[in-house]
Amino acid sequence: MKKIYLAVFLAFSMGAANAQISEGGLPWSMNLESETISSQVVAKVALPTPDYEKYAQEDLQDAITGAAKPYRVAATIKTDITLDDGTWFYKDNGDRIWRAKIEVLGAHAISLKYTEFFLPEGVKLYITNENQQQVLGAFTSNNNSKYNVFATHQVQGNISFLEMNVPASVNLGNVKFKIGEVYGYYRGAEGVQHYAFIGDVPAARPTLDQSASCHVNANCTPGMTEPYLTAKNATVLIFSNGGSCSGTLINSLGNLEDGVCKPYLLTASHCDGENSRDDAHYASWVFQFNYQYPYCDSARETPRGNFTLTGADFRARSNNPSFTDRENSLVLDILLLELTSPIPAEWNATLAGWNRRANLAELTEDYNFYIGFHHPGGDAKKLSTANSIEANGRFNQVSMNNTHWAIGYTQGGTAKGSSGSGLFDKNGLLIGDLSGGQGGSCPDGREFGIQALYSKFSTAWENPFDQATFPQYAGRQSRLKDWLDPHDVDILEFPSTKFDCSDLKDKVSVAELDDQLARSIDLYPNPSSGLVNVRLNLSKATDVALTVFDITGAQKSAYVIPSAYSNTYSMDLSNLPNGIYMVSVQAGAAITAKKVIISR
Repeated sequence: MKKIYLAVFLAFSMGAANAQISEGGLPWSMNLESETISSQVVAKVALPTPDYEKYAQEDLQDAITGAAKPYRVAATIKTDITLDDGTWFYKDNGDRIWRAKIEVLGAHAISLKYTEFFLPEGVKLYITNENQQQVLGAFTSNNNSKYNVFATHQVQGNISFLEMNVPASVNLGNVKFKIGEVYGYYRGAEGVQHYAFIGDVPAARPTLDQSASCHVNANCTPGMTEPYLTAKNATVLIFSNGGSCSGTLINSLGNLEDGVCKPYLLTASHCDGENSRDDAHYASWVFQFNYQYPYCDSARETPRGNFTLTGADFRARSNNPSFTDRENSLVLDILLLELTSPIPAEWNATLAGWNRRANLAELTEDYNFYIGFHHPGGDAKKLSTANSIEANGRFNQVSMNNTHWAIGYTQGGTAKGSSGSGLFDKNGLLIGDLSGGQGGSCPDGREFGIQALYSKFSTAWENPFDQATFPQYAGRQSRLKDWLDPHDVDILEFPSTKFDCSDLKDKVSVAELDDQLARSIDLYPNPSSGLVNVRLNLSKATDVALTVFDITGAQKSAYVIPSAYSNTYSMDLSNLPNGIYMVSVQAGAAITAKKVIISR
């Protein structure tokens, strides 16, 4: 059995190196010495104008039918843009500059998906908007992925300039570069509108279907106080294939036992309508952190938080749809991913803890406040609160009861784009992710969710429905427990932690798993003449290690009880002299200590 001691096991390997989506800097064409280059005509890739009216009609139909889909914010344009579609310029020292201009008429912003992407060491890629007020990059070899794909976030306006700086020493044949999809945003682009200058004057900010006036900014009360501040910092905005959803970074017991801090992320299964279980499918998903207004009053400033990472690996999901003969049917609605890049320290992200109790609705004295954080309509982060939940909810199906928590909001609400966001109990622990709900409207007439259904974390832990209905997808790829409790400790709550798990040891030292083990073991007789009985009543069969130390801390004896469950075992300590001894007891990640006295 793997022996792990709380005092020494947290040697985390995750650092901040190579984590950021870009390293900053300016493209060579912006240098004053390169004015002749910056004034050169750049090849334009004119793309077809999307049929925005068709998109609007489709979006309306989805709203009427309650289609379980991500919230579409952008038109998708299939492309085949390579280095052959741009213009090359050369510096006197042999360095090369590639530039291209992409235009999508009618778009409020543009983002790009690269179906081929590999930059050799030294090559840098930048993207700017038309007035060069916004600069993304430099993207470098640090952004290469094992699948040679990539994606970049929104650039304001209907024109984007691309620039690749290639040192003379780089073999151009080693560069892989193809843009397979261009996304023209017709809504959900509020966060980049402050770059829309005309000369030195900010342009009028269009209404891009941002969230309704009834929504409450995340930095309002109670989003500024613990434990809700931690829950807020675990919430991210997701962009994939022209759509947006919300998600929650989540903690795992594996972070405790393995010493590697894994950034898992929970969102809704319907946020990926392709029902994929392929890592490469998620390699171009973009995750945006801290996108929120700095104050409760959104009129004071524009939203902040242009912090993004690209790429995730698949871990588990509920099948979408749940009934193959019924479109949009969902018994459970969970998708678990693992980010492929470490999270930079300065982003102040957290991994949310969780509560998988199934009877929360009955515990009204202990659980009388709930809060959710989300990105409605791809907008800046908002909060919603409720004072109670009901256990009998279900979403887009009538066959399986009690799969969702049902709530009525007392503050704020949700909307399309909030899907996948977390619902937290009064202790800031995650209990479910948003599937959808019933809406009303604000005084301004905009759509506003007043009731909601959150897929139960407690049910998704085992996901019994998919185990029986989709045997080809059964097991660890269909449920949460294998990833969030990989060694089967079987506790009901687990605490939140910092992005790198650096404070997890302190939290876990008083967590329920230790207390539960302490309550499940007894040593007798005590004092003993040498034969000590070990009485155990564990929740499940688990290997148990017992190590005996004297008062100086010297180890005197050690035992392992394989597959211990509910029984009494014996330790023969008759070879030890009279005295006081400490017995360290470890089962999985749980550890406790008992005192025993040897007296003859």
